[in-house]
Amino acid sequence: GTTVSLDGTQVATLDAGDVHVIADVRNSHITSSLPIQIVQVMKGGRSTGDPAMSFIPASTQWLSDYVFATPEGDLALASNYLAIGINQSDFSSLTLNGSSVSVGDFAEYTLEDDFVYGNLAIDAGIGTIRAANPFLAMLTGFDSFDSFYGTLATTFSEGVSDPVLDFFSTADQIAQVNQVNNGGGTPPPSTRDIDQSGDTISNLVD
Repeated sequence: GTTVSLDGTQVATLDAGDVHVIADVRNSHITSSLPIQIVQVMKGGRSTGDPAMSFIPASTQWLSDYVFATPEGDLALASNYLAIGINQSDFSSLTLNGSSVSVGDFAEYTLEDDFVYGNLAIDAGIGTIRAANPFLAMLTGFDSFDSFYGTLATTFSEGVSDPVLDFFSTADQIAQVNQVNNGGGTPPPSTRDIDQSGDTISNLVD
C-alpha cells in the first residue's frame, strides 16, 4: 500500500481507491510513498463562510507567476486570502502586486523543513503574485454564508498533456493566425500531430 504521513507522522496506509480524511489539517505537510491526490475542503461555519472544495496541484505543476481575481464591487466578499506554499530559499523573491512580501504580511505562517506556508490577506480585485521559482498558490474568500476556493493556475502535467509550445514565436506564425482571423487563409493545424522528438513542429495551434 501507499503510506501517507502528516508532518512526518504516518497516518494511513492506502490501497488503490482508498480515501483517508484528515480533519482540521490547517498548515501541514503531507507526504506519501507513492503519488496521491489531495483534496482540501472548506467546511464553513454557522454564519461565516460556506462549504467549498479544491484539488491541490502537485509540485510539478506549480508556476512562478500568477494573476488572480476575486469578486469585487457589490459582489466582493469580506475576507480574501492567498494560500501560499514556497521554498524558504525563494521566499525573499515573493512579491504581491510588485511589492515584496514579508512574514508579517501573513495571517498564518508556518516554517517547516525549509518550506514556508501560510495565508496572505489580499484586497478584493485583480492582482499578481510572483517568485523566482515555482510555488503553490491557492485563492479563497468568504463572507456570511458565502465562499470560494480554488487553485490559481497550473502548468501541464508531464507525460499527460502535449508539450507547451510558443505558438507565436515567429512572424510567419503570427501572420498566419492574423490572416485566418481576417477571414482568409488556412487555419494552422492541431497540436495533436506534433513530432514529440522536437525535430519538427508541423502543427501549431487549433
